[in-house]
Amino acid sequence: MLVSVAACTRPLPPPRSRDEIFQDRLRVPTLYISEKSGKRIVTAGGRMNFVDQESGEVCWVAWACHAPNCPGRGPKGEPFLCIEADAGYFAKPDGTVGYDPKLSGLTPKRVGMCPQCSVIRTPASETPEQAIEYSRYVQLHQLPEAAARIKQLDEEMSRRVEWDRQHTFVGRPKPAAGTP
Repeated sequence: MLVSVAACTRPLPPPRSRDEIFQDRLRVPTLYISEKSGKRIVTAGGRMNFVDQESGEVCWVAWACHAPNCPGRGPKGEPFLCIEADAGYFAKPDGTVGYDPKLSGLTPKRVGMCPQCSVIRTPASETPEQAIEYSRYVQLHQLPEAAARIKQLDEEMSRRVEWDRQHTFVGRPKPAAGTP
């Protein structure tokens, strides 16, 4: 009976490290859109672009415009999806992404600009506050399954932070067996 009590009071193993949890956040399913054909590919995130091996096109992470008056909204009110492609990036013959800074300079910089909203906006006459408001509407697109996984990972990170607090002495971690 003493053995069973001792087994029950053994400390729980430490949760995964913050770095492991963070790495999992980077790899949640992410939507990418190819630059020329508009092909949509869902794959692990953590990168801004890659070359689709089937089409040979550079695929970019998808952005979503949540502006209430965006003319690109879908029939059910879904946000317009777009990419921020840079002409400096290209598909190399070996199927990897290449970069030419001279070509990159030819790309108009429109970070945070929805191409559909740019048709109805007049940036030259906008106040800085209006421009900031529009830039906040454009965010990385998040798939529903990614949102659910990120919520789980956030909860796991909270448990890790709490575990770290409980196992730290005056700023120094307490040695624990098997702790990363």
